[in-house]
Amino acid sequence: HYVTLANNQWQQVVWEIVPDLQVVICTAFSDYSWREMAARLGNLERVLVLKKPFETVEILQLAHALTEKWELLQAIRNQNGQLEQLVAERTHDLTLANEDLARETAAHKLAADRIREQATLIEKAHDAIVVTNLEGEIQFWNHSAEELYGWSGPEALGKTFSVVFPAVDAEATRLRAKLMKDDSCSAEISGITKAGRTVTISSHWTLIRDEGGQPKSILAIQTDDTERKQLESQFMRAQRL
Repeated sequence: HYVTLANNQWQQVVWEIVPDLQVVICTAFSDYSWREMAARLGNLERVLVLKKPFETVEILQLAHALTEKWELLQAIRNQNGQLEQLVAERTHDLTLANEDLARETAAHKLAADRIREQATLIEKAHDAIVVTNLEGEIQFWNHSAEELYGWSGPEALGKTFSVVFPAVDAEATRLRAKLMKDDSCSAEISGITKAGRTVTISSHWTLIRDEGGQPKSILAIQTDDTERKQLESQFMRAQRL
């Protein structure tokens, strides 16, 4: 770059336009010492003053070195600009990801709260609620089931329903076969609980399928109809009398 200005304010104009410009001043005579020139020019990292005599090769070498320095500065500036842009993009992406994560976390928390509420309702339900796999092994056993059959949850889990209530053995086989065709069925079962109490149970079974539509488990909702059946029997006996 070659710059010629009539006054001594050239450096302010040039460096305002091109801050990284490298300047070589070649002169035969100077009225100022290097200290005075440094005070006037200010930006010593961008200025080189040569006084005659000097060789042309030296000038070319200096020009080449300063050009490489200028190009390196531009490359660094470009790289910094790209890094700043990349950081801004990544920051934007991270912000969006954090917002999505916050929404997902809120949705999971809401779902978890609903599951806890449903679990509480199921646990406190008056009816016995039992979930088994397709082979009849008990996977869930609520508090009402414990009271009805006399088996605690830890005792019942993993056992087949015919073990905790033997009277249901033959009926369970029939109900499972019907479930595979109709997805739901009902039955009335009588038998003896673990405590030796004879009970009559109204049982409604529902087949649970996975997302692919394949049978996964069986939900049984069972009501103790013993007292009602006894009252009906007493009423019928009274009518006969």
